Parts: sequence; structure tokens; C-alpha cells
Amino acid sequence: MLERREMEPFLKILNSNTTAPKVLKKFIRAYAKYLAAPENVILTLEISSEAVRQPDIAQLFVENRSSLTDALETVVRRGITDGDLRAVPDPLQASQLVIEVLEGSAYRSVLSEIPMTRVIGCTEDFILSSLLMRQ
Repeated sequence: MLERREMEPFLKILNSNTTAPKVLKKFIRAYAKYLAAPENVILTLEISSEAVRQPDIAQLFVENRSSLTDALETVVRRGITDGDLRAVPDPLQASQLVIEVLEGSAYRSVLSEIPMTRVIGCTEDFILSSLLMRQ
């Protein structure tokens, strides 16, 4: 779980006025770089498990996650409007899935001891092929 101060660089990227595909690529790479540090992944797992048991931690977790997914949703909606991204059934759920795919890839990276740098190419391709307009 990102703390507020750790989230700022990602929110700055997502609030950029650049085209949605460029923002997504930059966000994916930046978040993957953050997740490449095993201690960040392990801490997220520990906090997530505590959030299930403690409502106050759960509330913080949900609030922080909402800040990130809301900013990403804005990018997705803008990309759809601009014709750069395909119209997905639910931009908020698509945004949540982007984050979950990145974090899931990081969890797998840590558990299998495969560096995130080896995983990110396929992960980025998967996310972008799900959202970009088909040419």
C-alpha cells in the first residue's frame, strides 16, 4: 500500500496533460520500478492482510487506492474521449485491473525470484493491448 507521499509521483504522472497512451506507459513503467523493490511488494502484502482484520487500516488502504484508481480512471476516460483508448465497459474497473495486474506481476516476481525488469515487458504489453484502440 502506497503512503500518501509515495503516491505523489504516480499522481503527478497521471495528472499530466500528455496523451493517454503516453501517460499509461509512463505510469506503468514508474509503478513497475517502484514494485521492483521486493520490500515494497512485501510491505503491501503485509498491510493488505492487516487491512482484512482491522477496519481502520482497511479504510486507509481503500482511500489511498481510490486516489490512484480515480486518477487512472480520469486518464482512461480522457483516452476514450480522445479516441486513443478503446471504450471499455467500465473505466474504473479497468483502472483497478491495471493496478492489480502490475501488483500481481510484482508479487509473482518476488515469489519466483524473477526480477520485475524481466516481467514488465509482457505486463506492459498485456495492459496496453487491453486498452489501446486497435489500429
